[in-house]
Amino acid sequence: MRKWHRWIALPFAVLLLSVAVTGVLLQFQQFFGEEEAQREKLATVTSAFSLDTTGADVAAKFDRARAAVQAKVGTARLDAFEVQLKGDHPTVTFHVVGSAARKLVINADTGAIEKDETDVRESFILRLHTGEVFGDGGVVLGMFWGTALVVLVVTGGILYWQMYRARARVKGWKAIFWLLPLALLPPSLAFAGSPFLTDDPGFAPKGWEIKPALVYESNVNANVLAAPILDLNYSIVEHFKLNLTLAEKTVWPKDGGAHTGLADTDFKFKWRFLDERLDPWIPALSMAPNVTFPTATNGVGTRGWGVRFPMQIGKTFDKLYVYGEAGYQWALSDESDNRFIYGVAAQYQLADHWNVGVELNGTDLLGIAGDYSGVVQVGTVYTFNDHVQFQATVGRTIRDEDSGGPQLLVTALLQFNI
Repeated sequence: MRKWHRWIALPFAVLLLSVAVTGVLLQFQQFFGEEEAQREKLATVTSAFSLDTTGADVAAKFDRARAAVQAKVGTARLDAFEVQLKGDHPTVTFHVVGSAARKLVINADTGAIEKDETDVRESFILRLHTGEVFGDGGVVLGMFWGTALVVLVVTGGILYWQMYRARARVKGWKAIFWLLPLALLPPSLAFAGSPFLTDDPGFAPKGWEIKPALVYESNVNANVLAAPILDLNYSIVEHFKLNLTLAEKTVWPKDGGAHTGLADTDFKFKWRFLDERLDPWIPALSMAPNVTFPTATNGVGTRGWGVRFPMQIGKTFDKLYVYGEAGYQWALSDESDNRFIYGVAAQYQLADHWNVGVELNGTDLLGIAGDYSGVVQVGTVYTFNDHVQFQATVGRTIRDEDSGGPQLLVTALLQFNI
């Protein structure tokens, strides 16, 4: 397997590097280009035109723009035209052909020429990326290097899995090496995973979610209060969110005494790489890598680094929202263990401002029989307005009460959307 992997990689390394570099440049152009900026600007604008607008009104604007182009280029052949009705004023874009293809953007109200440039439908970088710049032979070669990339991914995945199984019990910072490939995996709604333990693909399309909260737990060993908790969420773009959770924790052991300190700190980013669609039947999918920093003081934390790589799925059925989460937790120190994590939940919209739900969430220490946890919770979310929600849950363990699972688990929080 390794020979096949090397033989394919070596001859195609330069081509794959070219595809990777041009792909990054294309994404950069797409994200920061003038056309993308204009699309984002127009997305927030409502057109002044409607179905009440008559054809004569639109035709007059088109004729004004056409006359301006004709005065500029004469009787050149017209390849295509586009009408834009949104923005400060309507525009008509003409693609004309002749000795050289040109694109002219005209102010349809005044007939002024706003832009006159070479008409390049596909950039040189795009044609280099696809191999089209080299003609038909380059396109065929592109098929080969695309196939080579698929084979490399498959064989590399097999090799990675073989090496991972041989080192599955590695802990400490060496374990980070085995997490790096997972960081590259490709991981709107009225509902949300909060306040449940199980996460879902939904989050605010932009701006801040700020959640002051408290969590109370009673188990056979101690009573624990995590408060105040500050859960900070920021959506950079519609499909990408950052999350930081800070908390203070107080522990009252059943044998007496109490101690308070800063809890461990969690940092997470979530990427929803597939949006839910009603037709065809497609759920929302996301990934949410999470890092736990051992910031706890006074013995109220695990004192261990940890990394989680869960993925989430969610689907809406009218007023019912069902979602689940599954992933793995890697221990980067001897104070914690590698665990499989999972959860499934459902929330039902009772009224416009109120939904209720239930969840099952747990972990399993793979390879050790009986070392697992499981919690069942019921919860509710009440939405006061677009900016404020109250959320709460109550639950208990169903699997590990004797070993420290919560006999009572209560969560309450406010969510502020800014």
